[in-house]
Amino acid sequence: MRGVWAIVPARLASTRLPNKVLADLHGRPLVWHVWDRAARSGAFDRVLVATDHPSVEAALGPLGVDVVLTDPAPNGTARVASVAPRDVAVVNVQGDQPHVDPQHLALLAASLAPREVRTLAAPLALADLHDPARVKVSADLADFSRRPFPGAPPRVHVGIYGFGPGLVHRCAASPSSDRSRREDLEQLTWIDAGIPVRAIVVDRAATSVDTASDLDRARRGDPGGASGEGTG
Repeated sequence: MRGVWAIVPARLASTRLPNKVLADLHGRPLVWHVWDRAARSGAFDRVLVATDHPSVEAALGPLGVDVVLTDPAPNGTARVASVAPRDVAVVNVQGDQPHVDPQHLALLAASLAPREVRTLAAPLALADLHDPARVKVSADLADFSRRPFPGAPPRVHVGIYGFGPGLVHRCAASPSSDRSRREDLEQLTWIDAGIPVRAIVVDRAATSVDTASDLDRARRGDPGGASGEGTG
């Protein structure tokens, strides 16, 4: 095995906030902050941004970021799989979470298992329990839904995934399941294909920048907020 890589998928097109990965945040592109925090975690042998657009490469290259251009991909998992060698464990770090906690990334990297996807969960405010945009985590930390799980502690999924060597390729190649399409959650495809997905509980979820108001909040330095399921 060639160690553990952090790969940040960064798709330029985005529906609600155009070109958000290049949005200015404290004088740097938003996705640079994600890359920087992953690098500062000290948990990875390589930290790179995988993007489908030369303008992202042009913006990040002069800043010393390791950037790889990819072909178009249907989602961030497929983009990560397209650049990850099969003998490398990888953590898919969403490109729209500029306040991701380096310690959370290090915790996830240290927890990687050969045949099980690892991810994160954080406490969820009761006021958000019935918000379908907040993906909930089951009591055993091994299932996910946009609806609350009866009897489960209120926890929100944080859309960062860790894969043992070759596992991201298996996940990316799994045909979408009925449950996954119904809930619009890619991790349900993996679970339904027999690939366990288990969450580790952390103290908080990082802000996912999906809208202009989210970007304003990030510019104010607010590190908390909704979880992100990924737009890579």
